Amino acid sequence: MTTLTSKTGKLPPHSPGMEQGIIGSLLQLDDPRQLQIALGRDWMIRPSELYDERNREIFYAIQKLSDKGVAASLVTLAQALMDRGQLEACGGISYLNECVDAAPSAANLEYYAHEVRQKARLRAIAECAMDLHKAAMSGADAGCVQGIVQKLNNIENASVTRSLPRKLKDVIPDVVDLLERKHQGQKTALPTGFPGLDRMLGGGLHNGEVIVLAARPSLGKTAMALNIAAHSANYLKETNDPGQVLIFSLEMAAVALGERLVQTDSGVSTFDMGILSEADFARITEALRHLTNLPVTIDDNPGRRFPDIASTALALHQEAPLRLIMIDYVQLIQGTSNGANRNQELGEISVGLHALARRLNVPILLLSQLNRDSEREDRVPKMSDIRDSGQIEQDADVCAFLWRGKEREGFAATRVNLRIAKQRNGPIGDISFLYHGPIFRFEEAPKIDAEDIPIEIRRKLRARQ
Repeated sequence: MTTLTSKTGKLPPHSPGMEQGIIGSLLQLDDPRQLQIALGRDWMIRPSELYDERNREIFYAIQKLSDKGVAASLVTLAQALMDRGQLEACGGISYLNECVDAAPSAANLEYYAHEVRQKARLRAIAECAMDLHKAAMSGADAGCVQGIVQKLNNIENASVTRSLPRKLKDVIPDVVDLLERKHQGQKTALPTGFPGLDRMLGGGLHNGEVIVLAARPSLGKTAMALNIAAHSANYLKETNDPGQVLIFSLEMAAVALGERLVQTDSGVSTFDMGILSEADFARITEALRHLTNLPVTIDDNPGRRFPDIASTALALHQEAPLRLIMIDYVQLIQGTSNGANRNQELGEISVGLHALARRLNVPILLLSQLNRDSEREDRVPKMSDIRDSGQIEQDADVCAFLWRGKEREGFAATRVNLRIAKQRNGPIGDISFLYHGPIFRFEEAPKIDAEDIPIEIRRKLRARQ
């Protein structure tokens, strides 16, 4: 803290009001169990993340009271600080009252913690920047510079992956809340827009999970993912949810994705604009109006590394909470070190993405390519067909594969199968879709009852068996 101030002549990033707000909020929790739960939340700060030394000591004293099963009040906290001979050094009773006045209730505790953590992260980055400048000006070797760069990466990763251990008794209230919402018929997952798929996934895409959607090139995985992203964004808009959908497109430009979304929404192919009717243009105009209002953000920067993806997601999450992250596709994410084994790099990327999903409490729809063997052998894909890394299938909460056998895309609807090959918390199985290639639209294929098939055709089918 002092070092950074002396280097720049300015105070490092910090927020006195937010730090006092954390202390004041904790002092509002009358029940010792409430205090324990609050201190055990994964978003709660560490004492070292507080800038003001007084606030660090006070926070530490509150933690000690909680460890003893005692609620933190002005009386108990003042006594605890007095017993340690730190009450006056921490500003005395008057400063504790100041903290209480800064937070009339504990309602904004998570917000205060988030803001304080962001300031701590900025201070750490500023320290690294100073060290990097010093190393560059002194002609330090590449190893020294790389060490500082790695420290910066560690700061980013720590902000994504950090989670405090929680006792089972602190987890149970969240479980009760989840079960109550399910019992009341409330949505506990983000709908995909495909009812059959939602049923198989237990309601849709669940927070904190990585859903891998894999296929060979040109089989429609980007189209299906965009269908899901658009459906999800429309659901957020209709339910007045303040969240947004974030799409990382490492292969296609944002304009190309936008054109696909227009075609899917309007049901009109823009392959040849010269033959479109006035009715087609009216449908395209309506689609443009609809899509303009959807909460979707597209990042089409190629060559993204995982730290880039994580920092972008974290920054956008502060503007409006992320409800879904789509990444197209994992094999295009660059590694952080030159010459490293690609399988190992993708394994580290996979671990990082799973941590990001958990940290932001958001589902990540991760697209992946399959190796060529799955196509050459003309069979249903399996998890070992995921290209370049077995870690991807191991880390994924759900693994799904698109496949069509020998059938290929034409200008009519094509039957495509989606196989759920892995699901940690649900069944596995197949769902049939119809894919309208010219407009990049998927729809669930209607189930055909045997009694609906004409008897002549049924006889012919039996004769072939």
